Amino acid sequence: MDPTGAWGAWPPREPGEPGSPGHRGVDDRVVTLLCSNCLWLCYGYLVNDASIVGVNTVGIVLETLYSMCFYAYTKEKDKARRLFIGALAFAAPVVIFTAMFSDGSDSAFYLGLLCSTVAVIMFGSPLVTLKTVIATRSTESLSLPLCAANFIVGALWFVYGLLIGDRFVQIPNLLGAMFGVAQLLLFCVYPSTVASLPK
Repeated sequence: MDPTGAWGAWPPREPGEPGSPGHRGVDDRVVTLLCSNCLWLCYGYLVNDASIVGVNTVGIVLETLYSMCFYAYTKEKDKARRLFIGALAFAAPVVIFTAMFSDGSDSAFYLGLLCSTVAVIMFGSPLVTLKTVIATRSTESLSLPLCAANFIVGALWFVYGLLIGDRFVQIPNLLGAMFGVAQLLLFCVYPSTVASLPK
């Protein structure tokens, strides 16, 4: 439930410039977020929660637009198409499952478990660069807006999870907020430019 793919698409850069859509190809995070939004939309439908359905519907529209933006600039069309096909192959069975078993409480449980797992992985994904941050003594490989968004989104959805008493909303978003704090603390410890290492 984190429609923050805009941070991957902004600021716009010239095609071929490091960090530009043409340089990186289709951004994996944007497509992964699109899958995540589809999962949460299905979960919101199963538990009859209009807020979850509404937010993730908007997220799907935004991530689709971002994906189209990256695809338009990428020079690796074949790789991009494989990424989209893989995303579709992952999300389609979940949508079909939701349509077929929308009346069972067990289906909401298993889908909630899947959504929570994906959410935790996505919230923690910026920490993959932790080794690089420590080695270079710089947070240049991290996105400050994305880390801040992870914290804010996680904290808000955790509070909402408490209000509706849904542990599948509470737990991953609490962990997401904690990951966000950890990421933001890295910016306090290390600068955003590469430090000169002693020889």
